[in-house]
Amino acid sequence: MRRPSIIIIDSNVLACLGLKNILNKLYPEILIQYYNSVESYTASDQLIIIHCFLSIDIYLKNKAYFLDRKQKIILLGKEEDKIKYSTYNLLNIFQIKDNLIKDIQTLFLKGIKSHKMQMELLKLAELSVDATLTPREKEILSYIANGYLNKEIANKLNISVYTVINHRKNLTDKLGIKSIPDLINYANVNNLLDL
Repeated sequence: MRRPSIIIIDSNVLACLGLKNILNKLYPEILIQYYNSVESYTASDQLIIIHCFLSIDIYLKNKAYFLDRKQKIILLGKEEDKIKYSTYNLLNIFQIKDNLIKDIQTLFLKGIKSHKMQMELLKLAELSVDATLTPREKEILSYIANGYLNKEIANKLNISVYTVINHRKNLTDKLGIKSIPDLINYANVNNLLDL
């Protein structure tokens, strides 16, 4: 079963281990992984990423790769970097531990929005998308999450509206999720928005 994860990518192993230790204490239910390069991260298993902590150097060298993941990125830098990277979430790693922990919690909640949503994401992540949904159901879910109506989905896939409704019923039954916002959250957590 895949678990929500926070990844850390920094060539400084000591910084990775220290941040991983803090994050493990703050969020024991979340898998914390660290990598020393983007290449080692991309070679790893597919994870459900909540946040990605990156050194500024690694981000700048791999900006194109992280462009569509900007909302999940937290750059690791100094206080003075906040001005230069004001459109990004930035964690000042050169501060005392108590302030560092407060900033991590603030950034984490900013990304997740609330503890309630965090727990809902964890609950949604417990459902293994690959084990339960057919490729067609994943496709239907992607269209639903992107705001398509049943008739529009039917036209896109060249199937009847009744078939779309049937797939929709099957996937909501399998997932135990009935509301559109929860389906969108599930699709987002399981990387099904862009099929």
